[in-house]
Amino acid sequence: MTTKITTKEPSNELDVAMCEVHNMPIAPKYMAMKKHYCEQCIVELRIKSEDADFKREQERIEQARADRIKRYLENANIPERFKDSTFENYKSTSEEQQDIIKSLKEFIDNPRRDGLIMIGKVGTGKNHLAIATMKEFIKQTEQTALIIKFSKMIREVTDNWITRKLPEEEIISKLTSPYLLVVNEIGVQFGSDKERNLFTEILDDRYEALKPTILIGNVTIGDISDLLGDRVVDRFKEDGQVLVFTWESYRGKGSKEKV
Repeated sequence: MTTKITTKEPSNELDVAMCEVHNMPIAPKYMAMKKHYCEQCIVELRIKSEDADFKREQERIEQARADRIKRYLENANIPERFKDSTFENYKSTSEEQQDIIKSLKEFIDNPRRDGLIMIGKVGTGKNHLAIATMKEFIKQTEQTALIIKFSKMIREVTDNWITRKLPEEEIISKLTSPYLLVVNEIGVQFGSDKERNLFTEILDDRYEALKPTILIGNVTIGDISDLLGDRVVDRFKEDGQVLVFTWESYRGKGSKEKV
């Protein structure tokens, strides 16, 4: 906004310099400061300044949010093959596939459940959709997430039983601290009851903390029950959801999908 004083000099002390924009007297205190503002000018400048401050604050908040989401995505351990996985570039050709995508999007909107079990045939896109879900979850909730292979997760803990490099609580915390944990390749047999108990303990801790978990495997629900026990599976059924991928594999059809 530009305001200016009239060019006419006051002919005597009764004449008052006027703001040409608002036709109001220029405030004497601003005349002394060589700022030719009337009171209305000051009101408008104050509003403009407050708007600019508000805009800068909003930009700061949005940038901090973008930086936080970027950091969470970088720390989520997403495999390079699936970096670009989204719902949009998943090849959905059947009503069954569309229903599963709908369920995954509903999970993102309502994550305070036990989580999901995603099971079924090899090559049907479980990893693609799980990671698409995880990425959208991070963006929409601004919460942390981690994906890890089941075998690697067990190995990290059991190796430490031998090396004793870290307190076990610190390793367990890596798996219980992310708000969303995605465990891939469920179906590799446990080496011992101690390993089975360890994993169910992690799931229990996450359940009690209201942190959802996604389990992925090329197995049946019976296989999952044999691995984790009926109690764990029943809890997923009651407080989460079991999604079964029954369609044919994409592999051998020109797709680079790996599950």
